[in-house]
Amino acid sequence: MSSGAPRDDAGATPFGTEALTTPLPEPGEEGLRGEAGRRASWLVAVRAVFVSAVLVLGVGVLALLFVLFIQSMAGGSGLSWSNIVIAAVMVLPLAVSRFGGMRRARQEADAALYRLEGFATANRLGLRHREDDPQESATVFGLGKRRMATAVVTGSEPRPFRSADYAFDTWIGRYRMPHSLTYLRVGLAAELPRASLVAVHAPGAPSWRPPLGQERIEIGGGFDEHFGVWCAPADGDRVRRMLTPSVRSGLAAVAPDVDVETVGRHVYFLSRGALARWTAPFWRWTEDLLAIAARIEDAAAAHPEPSPGGALRSTDAERAETRALLFTRPAVGRPVAIGCLLPLVFGVVAGLLTATWR
Repeated sequence: MSSGAPRDDAGATPFGTEALTTPLPEPGEEGLRGEAGRRASWLVAVRAVFVSAVLVLGVGVLALLFVLFIQSMAGGSGLSWSNIVIAAVMVLPLAVSRFGGMRRARQEADAALYRLEGFATANRLGLRHREDDPQESATVFGLGKRRMATAVVTGSEPRPFRSADYAFDTWIGRYRMPHSLTYLRVGLAAELPRASLVAVHAPGAPSWRPPLGQERIEIGGGFDEHFGVWCAPADGDRVRRMLTPSVRSGLAAVAPDVDVETVGRHVYFLSRGALARWTAPFWRWTEDLLAIAARIEDAAAAHPEPSPGGALRSTDAERAETRALLFTRPAVGRPVAIGCLLPLVFGVVAGLLTATWR
C-alpha cells in the first residue's frame, strides 16, 4: 500500500501513515485545500450556519418565555424591552459558542480531509469526498433519510475494502434525529450467513437493530459477554461454525467497541459515532479488522489451514492505546453544567429585579 511492492495475504504491507502525521503546510488565500476545497465545503458551511441560526433563535424564544414567566410571578405583566434584553443576554453564550466555533471547526475538517487525501495518494487508495444514498447491504443503510457517505476510501489489497463516515436522519414526529457512524466494509471470497453481532459494552447506543426475523443465539466460550449474536433460526448452525475460536478471540481483542454485520460476501464493522479516520491509530486498527475479516473468510470457507493474513499486527498495549484514542468519549463535566446553569440563574435574578420595569 505505502510502497507499491507486491503483496499477498501472507505478507501484507502495512498502511503508510506518514501523511497523517507530517506537519500541515501553511494555508493559502483559499484555505488549506485551495479553491476546490473551498467550493466543496461551501454547502456544508451554509447548512451549519442555518442550523445554528435556527437553534439560537429557538433557544432565544424559550428564554424569552422563561423570563416572562419569572416576571409574572413577581407581579410583572406583558412584554417589555427588559424581557428581550434579558433573553438576549441569556442566549448570548450559546450564540458565541455556535458561531464562534464554526471557523475553527471548518479549518479542522479541512485539515482532516487534507491528511486523508495525502494518505490515500501515498497508499494508492481511492477517495471520494461524498456519496449520496450509498448502495450498501448492511441494515443501517436502509434506515432514515438524507443518507450520505463522506470521505470514502477504497482499496483492493489484501481484500477489497471500503472505509467511510456515514450520516442519516430519522424522525420522531416533527423532530429530526441525526445519526453518524464510521464503517468498514470488507469483501470476502466466501458466502457468509447473515448475522448481526451487537457489541455489549460499546459506548453509546447503536443506530440500528438486527432485522426482523433474526433471533439471539448463544455462542458460549465467554463470547456472549462481548457480543449479542442475532441471526435467522435456520442460520444458527452456520453462524456458530463461522464464529470459530480464532474469530471470537480476534473480535473480542480488536473490535469490542463496534457492531458487526455479515451479509452475503461482505462483513461490516460499524462504530457508534464518527471516528478519527485521519489519524494513524485508526488505520493501524483497520489493519487488524482486515485480519479479522480473513479469519471469518477462512471459517466460512472451512479452510483447513488458517490464512497468514489473519495474523493481528498490533500488540495488546497498542490495542489499548488505540481504543483509548478512538472510542473514549470526552466526559460532559462541570464547565458544561456551569455554562448551562449560569444563564438560567441570570434569567431568574434579572427577571425578578426588572419585573416592574416598564
